[in-house]
Amino acid sequence: MTKKNQNYTTSVSVSNVTRNKLIALSSIQKVTQKQLLSKIVDKEVAHLNPTDKKQFYEYS
Repeated sequence: MTKKNQNYTTSVSVSNVTRNKLIALSSIQKVTQKQLLSKIVDKEVAHLNPTDKKQFYEYS
């Protein structure tokens, strides 16, 4: 049985262009790439409609 909300490390494949943008943005904002990705995901979740947001929280 697995616990919900465990903290996992995940690899993400992105293009070189996206990678460079991520590096630049994280440098400008003085945060790690991991922190920046978390901020981006949080912003996207905030913009979901109520039905999708409910589904998101059920899945995560």
